[in-house]
Amino acid sequence: MTLLVEGEYIFSPKFSPDGAYITFNNSSDLFFYDLKAGKPALAYPNARALYWDALGRLVALSAADGIVVVTPGGGSFVYISGPTGGVITHIVRPANAGGLAYASQRYDAGRVRHLGVSIVSSKLGDGLLPYMLPTRLGADIWTSSPIPLAFSSDGTMLIINYKPLQREDKRNLLYFYNMATGAFRTLRTRPFGLSGDYATAVVAGDYAYIPVLDKTGDVSETIMLINLKTMAYKLLPTNAGGVDSMSAADETMVCYSSGGSIYLYRADTNRTLLICAGSYAGPGGDDGDAAHIGGTGIYFDLPALFGDGIVFALGISDGAGGIYTARTTTQGAERIEGVTVKPPDIPYGIDWGDMFDIRADGVR
Repeated sequence: MTLLVEGEYIFSPKFSPDGAYITFNNSSDLFFYDLKAGKPALAYPNARALYWDALGRLVALSAADGIVVVTPGGGSFVYISGPTGGVITHIVRPANAGGLAYASQRYDAGRVRHLGVSIVSSKLGDGLLPYMLPTRLGADIWTSSPIPLAFSSDGTMLIINYKPLQREDKRNLLYFYNMATGAFRTLRTRPFGLSGDYATAVVAGDYAYIPVLDKTGDVSETIMLINLKTMAYKLLPTNAGGVDSMSAADETMVCYSSGGSIYLYRADTNRTLLICAGSYAGPGGDDGDAAHIGGTGIYFDLPALFGDGIVFALGISDGAGGIYTARTTTQGAERIEGVTVKPPDIPYGIDWGDMFDIRADGVR
């Protein structure tokens, strides 16, 4: 192992697609590390990396300026300014197309005002402004927090989570926005609903995996598998311990963490298998965060599933993290020797997922 850089508090390392750069945060500031030159350089102050565009530029979210574009070696510009007195949140983008979607909010008299969801359906740099979705869908549904969850694989549909504060059961709803026609659609999935502020979606092929509340409305969750072409859906046979994080390589299987263990759902058998059995016992934490200190055993979380049947996962033991590998065909996990994941600083909003980067050719 090679130590590249040291700092006051370094987190969120990410490789560029060509492997020439690593982006990382040193406290609040965003940096490039040029692997060829062997030195870091400031990319943008008080910012977080989002992704790299097709022109080899880094797209980042600045707390002060909004969405910015930075070119390695020098040069940056503000692409989308944040709302006056507010911030841009929840940015998602299509996997194989240009554009992005984001939510924005403003603070008025100490209260959060949700401004809605905006879409940029063009490639970065062509000067087009973002288009904010209509605030009325036959009724005033934007009374709370609409959040973009994911695009379909071809970029033609946006999945939106809407949290209606004025509904008695407080269950979130799913809306699907057609980029070509501008039409909205919702699934009649009741009595199921999304699981709150931390709703998420994983898209693989023509399918979306979304954790939902069970019909009791309690904390138990299952996973809804939605065919984005036909809008047909089914509930997967998951365990009753909830769903913490998910990863899918295609529509044939999805890997997820629950209660400190890693499970795999296979579409060919319609069964859920335990592939990494956690054994943690001791002080609890929030979704496997750094509060898992002082106990015994191991807590698995943050699986990454690849098409060749390999699963990478984080394993936490007494507050220290390690990277483990497993296979979708067998049960058991093996730690990668020499790789230790530094515990995150939870009070600053950093979690375990910010402390390492996994790529298809290995762990980074």
